[in-house]
Amino acid sequence: MIRLEKINIAKTQEYIQTIYSRRIALFNYFGQTIEKDDKYFETNDTFILAKPVRDFHRIYVASNDKKELVEILSNLEGTNVINFPTKGDIRDVEAIMTESGFEQISVFDSFLLNVEKLEFSTVDISTITVATEQDVDEIYNLYSSWKDFNPYIDWLLTHKELKELVGNKTVLINKQDGKILGTTIFSINKKIFRWHLLIDLSGNAIKLVAAMLVIARENGTKFFRSWVNILNEKSNKFNTRLGAIPDGLRDYTYIKR
Repeated sequence: MIRLEKINIAKTQEYIQTIYSRRIALFNYFGQTIEKDDKYFETNDTFILAKPVRDFHRIYVASNDKKELVEILSNLEGTNVINFPTKGDIRDVEAIMTESGFEQISVFDSFLLNVEKLEFSTVDISTITVATEQDVDEIYNLYSSWKDFNPYIDWLLTHKELKELVGNKTVLINKQDGKILGTTIFSINKKIFRWHLLIDLSGNAIKLVAAMLVIARENGTKFFRSWVNILNEKSNKFNTRLGAIPDGLRDYTYIKR
């Protein structure tokens, strides 16, 4: 079995240089932040970055040697998940994943919404407020226990990530009678909003979306990005009704237990 080593944060730049020098056969790193709890495995041709998420690792690969990579991935212990976002042909990736014992469990489409062209209808958003640090635990428990969310494919925020976004004031809540019934979570990167999550138990999710889009427009945002499972008809119809369209980018998720 492959023995993963703990990341040395002091060597972050060295790791990054190594990663970008190993990208001929397969590469899905795309600028992930290297953190103190991460682990790695390195050879002359391959670098594996393993980020702990709940009870599994999300794996980032950079390799110049397909045969070696397959051997390494085949011998990783535990449950491991790999994502490949691409607008291109996925057949080479699929072949490597199959040889390594991984199975595809989801495909997500990237939707872009042009906020500048969005026509706002009148929606009462008086019950929607910006979350505070005191709301973090309740929000986290709300989506962590929701039966329709899958941590392998839905990229559920860690408690730490949620706390950071609450601090950035990009978490909205629908709170009634002292209880949080819904939340929408997003982040802002260079005037592009990324929509992370929407859940509402009151049946008024549109209020959360409306309040979020008001913030997007006030922030000068041009585009709003969300990822939607191609099998989730409800979410696909919802995004389409908003005026969002697929931009051709797809994210493929593979798992090996």
